[in-house]
Amino acid sequence: MTTPKENNPVWTLFFAYFVPCDLIHQHYQRMVPRFYDPETQEAAAQEFFAYIHLWLSLLYVVADGFKELKLSDAAASPIIDAHLDELRVFRNQVFHFQKKTYKREQFHGVDQFNWAEKLHTAFQKFFTSQEDA
Repeated sequence: MTTPKENNPVWTLFFAYFVPCDLIHQHYQRMVPRFYDPETQEAAAQEFFAYIHLWLSLLYVVADGFKELKLSDAAASPIIDAHLDELRVFRNQVFHFQKKTYKREQFHGVDQFNWAEKLHTAFQKFFTSQEDA
């Protein structure tokens, strides 16, 4: 998205929230091969999970802002409607100390990663389409 001439909340959502989310997602993606390689998994695990936790937490902030701005997208909106509260609980677990980690660990499933990736991709497409608008 290009910089708007006046205050634009969609641009703010993109620049202040989605861009950092996307950067952390890129770091997470770069760690995947190292994490799944038995020779480097142990050394990569802490960094891998740190990026996943940050990415998913930032994804919540983008989804929450998307909903607050009453934005709509055929790909993103159904995922947000179905999973926003899961992302909120996960984000809270990451950024608010909890003695037990079950709320965070229950999110480490293939289904969660699948819809989170779909949501991230939907946001990328949505914000890219805003450049043309």
